[in-house]
Amino acid sequence: MFINFENRSVLEQLLRQEDLISWVPELSAVMLESDNQLQIRARNKTSRDASFVNNMRKLKAVQQLAIELKEVCAQVRSAFPRLKLPANLLVPQDTLAQPFSLVGVQLCPEWQEYLTQPLSKLSVQKELSLSDRQRLPYRAQTLYQKLTNLIGKMVNVLMPWRKGPFDYFGLHVDSEWVSEMKFQRLEQLGIRSLVAGKRVLDVGCGNGYYLWRLYQTQHNWPSLEQENTKDSQEEPTAKVVFTPPSFALGVEPFEGFVAQFLLTKVLYTTFWEELSPSTQAEAPRALTPNILTLPLSLVPTQNVFDVVMCMGVLYHRKDPVVFLEDLAKFLTPHGTLVLETIAVDGDENTCLMPPVKYAGMTNVYFVPTIKTLEKWLAMAGYKHIEIKDVSITTEEEQRATSFSAPVSLVDMLDAKNPDLTVEGYPRPQRVIIYAKRPA
Repeated sequence: MFINFENRSVLEQLLRQEDLISWVPELSAVMLESDNQLQIRARNKTSRDASFVNNMRKLKAVQQLAIELKEVCAQVRSAFPRLKLPANLLVPQDTLAQPFSLVGVQLCPEWQEYLTQPLSKLSVQKELSLSDRQRLPYRAQTLYQKLTNLIGKMVNVLMPWRKGPFDYFGLHVDSEWVSEMKFQRLEQLGIRSLVAGKRVLDVGCGNGYYLWRLYQTQHNWPSLEQENTKDSQEEPTAKVVFTPPSFALGVEPFEGFVAQFLLTKVLYTTFWEELSPSTQAEAPRALTPNILTLPLSLVPTQNVFDVVMCMGVLYHRKDPVVFLEDLAKFLTPHGTLVLETIAVDGDENTCLMPPVKYAGMTNVYFVPTIKTLEKWLAMAGYKHIEIKDVSITTEEEQRATSFSAPVSLVDMLDAKNPDLTVEGYPRPQRVIIYAKRPA
């Protein structure tokens, strides 16, 4: 029995895919050893590991409360049809108004009113007899309060939230990065077409924000991919439907980010029929990504992924070319690497090597130029290297919030010259590159 219950979910997914079964023995052995070491460290009161084990218990409690709430609300609706409460507790993903609230769960208005206000104040209160009010209605409200209180505590315990934002029953988790802005750049580059029906690996996925966005397959506004191909005079399409990845797996060694991912997953898998009503014939496993709580170096290589995404990781590696080679080992022949990283201006022989810090970060080892990046990719064996996007991160996209660390981008730039970091180095550019693994 795994302490990290996500390990079982990953293995179940792999066992359902015939050509991935061969990966299971080696990967399960690594998972088991990692889980055993986690338990040993937790018993020795290693704070990070003990916290992760405790968070696993809390996530199980969140799951149980969510299941109970769903069941009791169904009973309320059945017992009191005169209340005219809708079958779904939540707002389906395809009816949300705009993308910044996509990742998360939101009550529909009728249930929002019913579960969050005292029954005595509701317009339906007079329809309930005294005996009614002593049973199911109050139990539903109590469960909802317990669930949202526990989620709120977990959100605070799991700070900082670097990627997002997320929304959990009206609790808006405003992350340091407005990650939707980067995802929009990826959409403009055709990321949805690239991953449609494909196997995707996201290395250094954090809390999985970008994986969750790839699984949001319907919404009521035109996608940026669609906008790029439409006549600007046409009316926006009422509904856009995308094909999600056939299987998506994140790799993230930091337990706090994994726990953030699992908070979203627990809620999505509990309410999956309501979030995506058009796919009710499918199991929830088909609607959610998975995550490995491992460093990439411990993941047994298997060249079965059509797309490998690696965003915001390369500059944290002491061995960038070797790391790029390692990423290629997970790609199918002709598979695509989607690399997003930082760069500075200069020629192919230029690479910044900060001795202590870069933009306030202590774990930045190499900041290459774009030409040097291309050279590294070629050295690692990649072909068809394409520079897809170069942008400057703004304070609109990265800033401190009440859910993040107290310092952010503005604190890391020279106050007198924002083109420089506080250390006096050139301000970083962010670059997105697509590259192919040869056959």
